[in-house]
Amino acid sequence: MKTTILILLGMLLVACASSGPTPYAPAPENGFGYHEDPLTSNRWRITFEGNSLTRSEKVQDYTLLRAAELTLEQGYDWFRIADRNTDEERRVRGSSSLGVGSIPVIETRCGVVTCTSVYTHSGAGIGTSIHFPMRETTRYTTRIEIVMGNDTPESPDDIYDARETVQTLRGRL
Repeated sequence: MKTTILILLGMLLVACASSGPTPYAPAPENGFGYHEDPLTSNRWRITFEGNSLTRSEKVQDYTLLRAAELTLEQGYDWFRIADRNTDEERRVRGSSSLGVGSIPVIETRCGVVTCTSVYTHSGAGIGTSIHFPMRETTRYTTRIEIVMGNDTPESPDDIYDARETVQTLRGRL
C-alpha cells in the first residue's frame, strides 16, 4: 500500500511540473508557440497557441508580434487584420481521492485566473484516505488572418505599421 501511494505521489509531482509560460518561438509539431500559413502572396493566417501558464493578453501580443515580423520578412510595410479569433480551452486536471469508507466532499476555491477543486473526505466510515487536488486550467489560442501592403492603405485607421508594432511589442514583452 505504501509503495502504491509513493508511486501515485511521484506521478502527481511529475504531472504538475511545468517549464513556465509558452515562450515566443515557432511551435514544434503539436506543441505551443506560433505558426503561419500563406493564403495568397500578401495574405497569411498566423496562430499562437499558449500553454495553461500563458495569459490571453500575452498570446494575443505574441500573435501580433509574429504578424509584424512576417510582414517585414515578406517585404511589406504594414498589415491589416482581416479576421481575428481567440479560443479558450478549459480543462480539469488531477485525480480524485483514494480511500475506503469515507464520504467525499468537494470544495472549490477560485482565484483571479483559475479555480481549484479539492476532494476531501468527511471521515464518516472506516478506513484511510488520501486526496489529490483537482485543478482547472485554461489555454488560449489566437488566430489572425492578415493582409500585407506597401502602398497607402485605403483605410489607414485599421492598419498596423509593422516596424512600429515590432518595436512596441518587443519592448513590452
